[in-house]
Amino acid sequence: NVSAPSASPGQKLCSLAFACAPVAQGTVMWAREFTSGPEFAASASFPTLSTSILSLVRLICLRQPFARSDGVEIALAFLKHSNSDMSYQKVAEIKEKGLRLLLHLLVKGEVTSVLGQITSRLKQQGSALMDASLVRYFVSGLLEVVQSPVSIVFVRSFGALLKAPKCIDAVRTQYFGEPHRQRLVDLLVSFKDLRSSGGAKLASEDVSLISSLLTTYQ
Repeated sequence: NVSAPSASPGQKLCSLAFACAPVAQGTVMWAREFTSGPEFAASASFPTLSTSILSLVRLICLRQPFARSDGVEIALAFLKHSNSDMSYQKVAEIKEKGLRLLLHLLVKGEVTSVLGQITSRLKQQGSALMDASLVRYFVSGLLEVVQSPVSIVFVRSFGALLKAPKCIDAVRTQYFGEPHRQRLVDLLVSFKDLRSSGGAKLASEDVSLISSLLTTYQ
């Protein structure tokens, strides 16, 4: 309750953002600008504010569909942040929370945007945005929220991600648990039974993509 005397400023902001679209829009615009630059990552408030901002943006995006594209940009911004005064583990935890935000947004319809952006970053030479452990974290989380049947658009977007060399190197290791490995293979096998929206079988290039992925990850 926004009017409750005991409500904190954060609770009041959350309540207003949930109920009022202009407040929600202003909040995510502020969060995008505030977190986008290196100054935020280098600031003393980075460790404490990061979790709060990501949680607030996630809750807003779940309630306000128009805010989800900004939510993607905010989550991606956290993947490039680093802070030499923080431990690797603490920075990784913040980045994992950003990846969880991306998974929430993917489930809410931002499939091509999320997978396309992650794939693009994995293809960047010398990019340190996502190390192998973060790639495994994202793929594992994706496998836990996606169930067959899926769309052909998802097959192509997910397939492009799985073909990225950095993804192959990260997932095809002993650190990617057997349950997730089997779930990945089962999902790829299920792709073979997909049909287009018109009921036609998969195009030949889609069949080739699936076969190539099965050969890579089995």
